[in-house]
Amino acid sequence: MSNMKVVCPNCHKLLTVASQPGIEGKTLICPSCQFKAKFSVFMNGASAQGAHGTGNDDTVMPGWATGGGAQHTVKTNPGRIRVVQTGQIIPLTLGHHTIGRIANPPRATIMIGSAANSDEHMSRCHLELDVVNGPTGMQHRLKDLGKNPSKLNGKEIPQGLIPIWNIGDTVTIGKTDLILEDDDPESTRVDF
Repeated sequence: MSNMKVVCPNCHKLLTVASQPGIEGKTLICPSCQFKAKFSVFMNGASAQGAHGTGNDDTVMPGWATGGGAQHTVKTNPGRIRVVQTGQIIPLTLGHHTIGRIANPPRATIMIGSAANSDEHMSRCHLELDVVNGPTGMQHRLKDLGKNPSKLNGKEIPQGLIPIWNIGDTVTIGKTDLILEDDDPESTRVDF
């Protein structure tokens, strides 16, 4: 069995993985930063060169139908958000959510931070997230609320545009990075 080298798209650490049949469909967890995504996110496109999900190949949601006409299993788990700076994990559910900093009284349905650690550059209601189950599987649709800018993979989200947030992509609100992760209970952890 040979080894393959991949790069974690989150912490950019070079990882060595034992090659095995069907590894492309398995979920990997980086031993350094605990980033969790399908193997293809670690291997494909710009992420394999250490970039943050800037190519099309590495931002295709695992399990969706791809442009080559091949059909894959439909993604039905809504996933979770990991806050890079704090390690906070937020499980997602279907439906409409607002994301913002922790506030009293609460303004967002998903509040980021804590009383001791709050990002002053993040609005109390910074962006909207709609998690919907479409014909090709789960979609995570973003809408910036316009008070402070939001970025998807380092590029500002223009007003009126509703981009899709794919597994492995990073959204930056204020000075806080959020990564959408696969939270599939059927996924397999591969140790490095």
